[in-house]
Amino acid sequence: MPGMDGIEFTRRVRELYTEKDIPIVMVTTQDEEADRSAALEASVQDYLHKPFNKSGIEMVFKRYLK
Repeated sequence: MPGMDGIEFTRRVRELYTEKDIPIVMVTTQDEEADRSAALEASVQDYLHKPFNKSGIEMVFKRYLK
């Protein structure tokens, strides 16, 4: 994303909305533990690493789209 990364985007969204209002799932090529930790600290509900498989995506959709 130009101008900011997913962590900053999540922090800005969380300033406006709570976790209950909008679930955020980060989809990224970053696979370092520090990246996952930073995403979770920014209140990301789920973290999908690319390339991902169909079952992983289905699980996330089922969890948040009720």
